[in-house]
Amino acid sequence: RRVHGGRTIDCSVVAMEREESVPEIGQQPSDLDNSTSEIDVQPAEIDETSPEDISQNVGQISSVITKQENKYKDEDERHPNFCKHKKHIFVLSNAGKPIFTRYGSDDSLVTLFMSFAGMISFVKSLDDDQLKEIVAGDHRFVFLERGSLYFVCVAQTRESTELLLTQLEFIHAQIVSILTSTIDQIFLKDPSFDMRGLLGGTEPALYNMIRSVSGTPTFLLDCVRCLRMVPALRQEVAQTIHAARCDGLLFAMIMAKNQLIHLLRPKKRPLAAADILVLQNFVCSSGSMKRNETWAPVCLPRYNSKGHLYAHVSFLSESADLCLILLTPDPNKFYNLKECKDVISKGLSETVFADGTNLLTALEDSVSSRNYSIEGAQIPELRHFIFLAKSIGQMTGSKFEPPYITRKDQKRLFRMYQHVHSRLLCGPHPLQLYFVVGDKETMLGWQTAEFELLATFSPLVSKPVAVTSCNRLLRWIKTEEQRLFILQSPVW
Repeated sequence: RRVHGGRTIDCSVVAMEREESVPEIGQQPSDLDNSTSEIDVQPAEIDETSPEDISQNVGQISSVITKQENKYKDEDERHPNFCKHKKHIFVLSNAGKPIFTRYGSDDSLVTLFMSFAGMISFVKSLDDDQLKEIVAGDHRFVFLERGSLYFVCVAQTRESTELLLTQLEFIHAQIVSILTSTIDQIFLKDPSFDMRGLLGGTEPALYNMIRSVSGTPTFLLDCVRCLRMVPALRQEVAQTIHAARCDGLLFAMIMAKNQLIHLLRPKKRPLAAADILVLQNFVCSSGSMKRNETWAPVCLPRYNSKGHLYAHVSFLSESADLCLILLTPDPNKFYNLKECKDVISKGLSETVFADGTNLLTALEDSVSSRNYSIEGAQIPELRHFIFLAKSIGQMTGSKFEPPYITRKDQKRLFRMYQHVHSRLLCGPHPLQLYFVVGDKETMLGWQTAEFELLATFSPLVSKPVAVTSCNRLLRWIKTEEQRLFILQSPVW
């Protein structure tokens, strides 16, 4: 019986440190072991965005993002509902100037922003230290400093400090994707600069990012999710895109409902999972992109935080949310990329299989059946799982099924995954195996240098049964790996 975060939880825990032996849970699929997640990155071909160009580029970005009214704009720190929100996010400059708040209005919270800046500055004055967190009752205050920007999260969600810091990092990445890191040059010249004018109109992308980092496995594990599909079909898509390559094309990716179908890139030019997630969030923040071809600047922070790439975004099938994204470093290549898109669209429609189905229809069918049931693994005790192949930065997982039908139950399950993930990776002694028994389910977390597995079982399942089931699950993943992951990616 353990007391955690002010509440009592009945649980049984088995934890082993990395150096100790663990039960045989199965081997990581050999094809995944041979992949590498990163090689040398040389982003020199992107021109650095000057402070003078930022305003023009942001204008293009805000014009394609769906406007969203802040329904909490009338709240301030004295409003009875303000402190009832489970998670607040604040962004401010190092001079205490308000930039963004999830709830309330920037202008009405000026005193609160200045208080945060004062606390951070006070701690920095003490031996040049950094303020990381403050715990006050059920509230956890987490602070992140990035250049001239301060990020503050105030949460009563029982998420760990490390998880909240990761979420703030993604919010910072979203801001950099809009403004680039050259915004620091503006603050060096004018510390009292008001950045809200530059971000004006792009706040919906930040709201969407906050929701995503708080409840999406890909952000929890810093990876991408691939669409489950027949390997031959995925290969045909890659060949169609590769054959349509045009002058100036840097990256090409096709995805559906935030699940990656394929990514084509230059040799020795990988894209980090975090950049793909930021790009997906940008696309999801715009309803107009589904109706029109879109041309907009976007910065990929991990690839090159100092300059913008230019994205041609089009939906090849609106009903299936089949989205094609073409990226170039040249702002004058719109017509080249538009022609490239037309060639790809024609190729998908004209490539016909033996049964008479064309490639586009086959893709739409794959999207409609993208979420698969755990019944396919034939493990009766297993309710749900998430599997991360670390070497390739890709994950897979089963769809929500009873008893996780309601949004409330799904959110509770995700909070459990966050807890197990934190226990595996965070703290002075990361764990290899973590087994917890709760009132409503048991959960097993296991991680090595190659993969991480989070599996949920019924509450009466014992540890030996859970371990045996995970062995069977990994053998099933091995047989399905060609469908679940992108194991071979063509390069330019």
